Amino acid sequence: MNFGSLCKRFNELINTNHVVWKHKFKFMYPVIFEVAEKFSDGNWLNDFKDFMKHKQLVYRELITMSPKHYWKIDDITPQDVSYFFEIASTNSRSYYYTIYILQDIIRKGNKVLNNFQSKKPYTLTEIHYAKSVVRCLIHCYMAVKWVKAQISHELPPEIVINYFLQWIDTVNLHLNEDVEDQLQHLANKVKIHLDKMHSDQLVKSNDKRYTPGQIFIAVSQVLFHQRHMALTTIANLDTLDIVKIVREKNVNDSIEDESDSSSSSSSQSGKPALKRRNSKEDPDFEDLINQVWAHKYGNQIVVFAIFQAVAKRCGAECELIVFSNHLFLEWRSDESEPNAQVFTINVATGELEPKRRCPFAQSNQNARYKYSADSLLQCLHSSFLKTMGAIKSWMTQNASDLLGFLGGNNSIHSQYDIFYKYLFRLIDMAGLNSNLNLKNLTERELQIISMLVHVSTGATNKAVKISKVKKHHSGVLFAVGMICYHKEHEYVCIIRGWDLTCGPEWRASIPKKDLSFGHKQPFYHVLAADQSDRYVAQENLIALTHPTRLYHLEEFVAKEFLHFDGFSYVLNDEKRLEYPDEDPIVEVFRRRSHVA
Repeated sequence: MNFGSLCKRFNELINTNHVVWKHKFKFMYPVIFEVAEKFSDGNWLNDFKDFMKHKQLVYRELITMSPKHYWKIDDITPQDVSYFFEIASTNSRSYYYTIYILQDIIRKGNKVLNNFQSKKPYTLTEIHYAKSVVRCLIHCYMAVKWVKAQISHELPPEIVINYFLQWIDTVNLHLNEDVEDQLQHLANKVKIHLDKMHSDQLVKSNDKRYTPGQIFIAVSQVLFHQRHMALTTIANLDTLDIVKIVREKNVNDSIEDESDSSSSSSSQSGKPALKRRNSKEDPDFEDLINQVWAHKYGNQIVVFAIFQAVAKRCGAECELIVFSNHLFLEWRSDESEPNAQVFTINVATGELEPKRRCPFAQSNQNARYKYSADSLLQCLHSSFLKTMGAIKSWMTQNASDLLGFLGGNNSIHSQYDIFYKYLFRLIDMAGLNSNLNLKNLTERELQIISMLVHVSTGATNKAVKISKVKKHHSGVLFAVGMICYHKEHEYVCIIRGWDLTCGPEWRASIPKKDLSFGHKQPFYHVLAADQSDRYVAQENLIALTHPTRLYHLEEFVAKEFLHFDGFSYVLNDEKRLEYPDEDPIVEVFRRRSHVA
């Protein structure tokens, strides 16, 4: 552009040649161009302009959220961010574009924060609100998708698992088509293995039809012997992600295939084998290998689901049966025969074992349990929360909201409580596109999603003025944003606020006799390392001379701070209105830390 201002001919070229700009923008936003080329009329320039307009609107609205919602106690509801739903409903691809822009802000923001600095919209505060908005957008979409899939009876285990993952992890997109692609790739590997195992059968009969038993054994050998897949009871983002688990096994395939092809070519030609890639010459290849071996483990529910899905794609039907503490794959010799012999599949070997009857089962011999998508979802939820334990995070809150949406626990309030019943009452839900593709939503689908905004429960934001501006007092030793250490209970904490004396609501729970200076000393509102809010007397705190960033606490203080600057957390504009004089105190301690 700068050179074009000096050269008329070049200026005309860059202003009229769209091919030049398409190449540049496609490099910057490959995902957007992929969607535009697949679902639009082919006019990439108009699509790109729409995307950039969306980006400006999203950025502008996101920056205004902190002044609007800083004083709100409850979580952000779809009603609070209704403007984002309006932006996301302008055309068939705008919903996906809006989510993509918000997730991109989160990703870029996390990189910026690693440099101990920030700029809008890449601050802890804006990232917090971006997560809140994208959570509302994805959950409303997923609510419609779940009810539609239930009506259409299109909820196989792999889709339910991916659904759960997308609901709890709204920062990343987990698309069903990605799951399908990876499972099909793995199924193709199993088919190749079957042909190798039964080459004699193919020569004699020229028939590629295999028995279910042969298919199950082949699936087991590919998963557990070739791919070295291992089972675990841990349920987290890595062990629940079918795409990641299978893709990394496929990457391992490519490494082995490269080795096999090199060996075979050398043996046939008598020449030395081709030199294989090595980590010193190719750092990216080293990272690839590390990823392969870093995620060998899959949650047992997920591995069973992968087994069932791959076997089905190879021509052998089996059923995943899930109870709260029991899991198995069932195969019946004849589905049409009620008294057919029933087997369970040993996933480690692929062998069929006669199903043993539980002594506590119903007396009716013909009674049988069937696969249930709801039971599977409940089991995933239970396994995930059991793994997370007492850890609080965006994902555990999302999991609670999911249970509220399903109506599985009336004791847990969720802003999505009414969604399920509301959507089932919609007559035209059955007429929606069965795929409900996030990247290309129809006008009717957008209307239904937008309607959920107005039926979501939860109080909308109310403007609250600052009750009191706290000018820093000489008796207050520490500043808001500093990281301190509790001398008695030995935990690290972030200071979120202070009072000149013990607040009246706390005096009964903090015995005066336990304090050397009693209640007439500064008290601090802190967030402890175990994610608990505490109220601490000044005499019990000491400042850390060389504090480190507390990543696991940042989502709980993001509404109040911009970033960690290497020594303390920097107050955002709204927090600074409350505590305007904290910076000089922080600087005193910062200089002391440099001396130390």
